[in-house]
Amino acid sequence: MSGRGIRVWILRLHRWSTFAIGVFVVLVCATGAVLMFDNEIDRLARPALYEVTPGDVGPDSALAAMRDAVPGRAVTRLWYPRASQPVYIGEFGGVRFAHVDPGSGRVLGVRGEPVMTVIRQLHANLRLGLSGSKFVAWLGILMLGMFATGLVLWWPGLRKLPLGFRLRRRGGAILVNYDLHNLMGVLSTPLLVLITLTGAGIVYSGVTRSALHALWSRSPEPRAHGPRPVRSEPQRGQAMAVADLVRGARDTLPGFDVMSVVLPQRTGNAVQVRMVFPGGRLRDGNARVLLDPGDGSVVGTIDPRTLNAPDAFQARWIFALHAGEFGGLPVQILYAIVGMVPVALTGTGLAVWWLRRKGRLALAERRAARAA
Repeated sequence: MSGRGIRVWILRLHRWSTFAIGVFVVLVCATGAVLMFDNEIDRLARPALYEVTPGDVGPDSALAAMRDAVPGRAVTRLWYPRASQPVYIGEFGGVRFAHVDPGSGRVLGVRGEPVMTVIRQLHANLRLGLSGSKFVAWLGILMLGMFATGLVLWWPGLRKLPLGFRLRRRGGAILVNYDLHNLMGVLSTPLLVLITLTGAGIVYSGVTRSALHALWSRSPEPRAHGPRPVRSEPQRGQAMAVADLVRGARDTLPGFDVMSVVLPQRTGNAVQVRMVFPGGRLRDGNARVLLDPGDGSVVGTIDPRTLNAPDAFQARWIFALHAGEFGGLPVQILYAIVGMVPVALTGTGLAVWWLRRKGRLALAERRAARAA
């Protein structure tokens, strides 16, 4: 097969892969771009839920107010105030959420599942659980193939490399969309590949761990077993205060920021305090302290600082690189823009295809008319 024939087949593969998975690519990428500013968008949409006053009544007073506001339901998770989300948020099994002003202890409102939570789930797994997460991961792998075929089609050769970055604004709609498609694709591909690979790496964490250990030329060590069961079983009303448990977690991992507290729903389960490196935005944290709710003793920890180099890199950077959890606002803006590029690529690619098809149909009609 000639070089031109190979290029035709690559073009067909690139085009038809867009038709096959384009809708899912647009959905996953657009929701990812929105999530770069999830807390900020939620605060703009529901400002009354974030009206705070100075001071902090503490987590136990906040929990008491939440339980009074939603009687008959147990708080499964308590989100701690932070800069982007300055209120206590109590989660009731993922279906109800109560916001409490840390200054006054007043319930600011109770709502159902936030829109941003739905968007986050659509991005992560299309709201289909584990099978959805695997589908999204494989979608990312197929996207890598689209990036590769796109780069092959774009490559003008070393001598003509500057032509690959041109934008012909007076060449008609086809050329404008074609050049926009090429320019956006080639400039965004490096970061899109990084985001895509780390996204798949989050889902297939075991494969990622093995790959990182191979890069460090070492064999993966067996993971530590989960924490042992708690020793004490407190009677109703006799569990330690959450503030004391969090204080014990901070003493165990000094310097880490508390993100949330997962409260046990069964006797014998530990309280889990989820923490993150100072200043980090990682929602679920990358450090854990598990404590006995009866006596506050530590029954398990995950400290990224004690991990070997590849495991520490995985804990610290895989999600951070995927979600732009570093570099502050400039990186958030860059990730949001690049996240919308596949949407624009889909639009310009379809525009080129449609305009060319329309042109071919018109040419065929003119030829048929002349022949008649």
